[in-house]
Amino acid sequence: STLRSEIVKRNINNVEMLLKEATPDQSNVIPSKYKTAWEGFIGRNFRDYVNSIDDVEGSFDLILIDGVCRQACLEMAVSRIKPDGLIVLDNSARPRYQSMIKSLEETFFVMRVSGPTPYGQGDDETTLLWPRSSS
Repeated sequence: STLRSEIVKRNINNVEMLLKEATPDQSNVIPSKYKTAWEGFIGRNFRDYVNSIDDVEGSFDLILIDGVCRQACLEMAVSRIKPDGLIVLDNSARPRYQSMIKSLEETFFVMRVSGPTPYGQGDDETTLLWPRSSS
């Protein structure tokens, strides 16, 4: 991947990349937070993807959330971010993320950054969240 080659090229050695692919749902009952409506992934389970943060011990300075199941990933991230850490939630203007972001405003500072997205898809938003205890 491009990211992996950049990490090697720049001799960065404090990054661990994990690949957690969607798995077929064995129960045919996937909790909504572990599924996506993306074509090609219907009937597939992203539980391992969401819970992959637990594959690494400790807390994090930075957590980037982009991809599928962002609400579930954000749920996991809030308990694993360091007191002076930063969570970055991409494409956060989507209505389905608004209530969760709002619910975090008492415990996290929230900064919304808007701007154009690549490939001419219009404007979108990225939300930065950092624990209020860091002030």
